[in-house]
Amino acid sequence: MCRKNEEPLKSFRMENDEHGVDASPDHKYFFVTNMFETTVCVIDKEHNKVMKTVEVGEIPSGINVMP
Repeated sequence: MCRKNEEPLKSFRMENDEHGVDASPDHKYFFVTNMFETTVCVIDKEHNKVMKTVEVGEIPSGINVMP
């Protein structure tokens, strides 16, 4: 599970179930799959913050963002 903080993050502390990471085509966002939480976290690179956690279904084990 991604943790939202009010302060910008210097690093991202996950819940040990992250499994895949990819960047948006414009490199403004990172997407991190949380395998056992069935979610993907959207991380804003510029502000270094978790913007959203999206429920995606069973065991997301990887991710590939395409234009």
